[in-house]
Amino acid sequence: MEVDPVSGQWSVDGLPMILVPRHLITNNLHAVEERIGYDASTTLFRAPGYHSAQQWCAHQAARHGLKGAAVVRHYLEHMSRRGWGRFTIEELDLDRGRARVRLDDSALAARAVGPQRSACYMFAGWLEGAVDHVRPRDATGVRSREIRCRAAGAEHCLFTVDET
Repeated sequence: MEVDPVSGQWSVDGLPMILVPRHLITNNLHAVEERIGYDASTTLFRAPGYHSAQQWCAHQAARHGLKGAAVVRHYLEHMSRRGWGRFTIEELDLDRGRARVRLDDSALAARAVGPQRSACYMFAGWLEGAVDHVRPRDATGVRSREIRCRAAGAEHCLFTVDET
């Protein structure tokens, strides 16, 4: 991590960062869900999450000379180190556009009170963006979905990624 002594801007691996308390993110997500509804929230956050993952993966791949599955692994390793939860790739088949990703200690599921629906839908767009980033440009896109969530009573969160 670097902090510019003049501007105070933080950066990690050359990417500008903002350090905020976890509750700021989760409270904002909750407010959006209350305002526009759960289903609309899941749709709203998918595209920007996808785009952000694409940007991050492109930057990191170029900076560290990473290709293919190494980019996805690097991405999830860094998201794990930044407090989002512990992402573990259980399956990754880029040729088939498939992945299975376990998430323990999700920061988004931690905010949930009592059994409810998936709280971690924001990660779906991130996974799609990371997997699509390293697939051939002419490949079919992918779609991720959370099939288990800690917020809904599961032991851990679990995502699948499949070709659309």
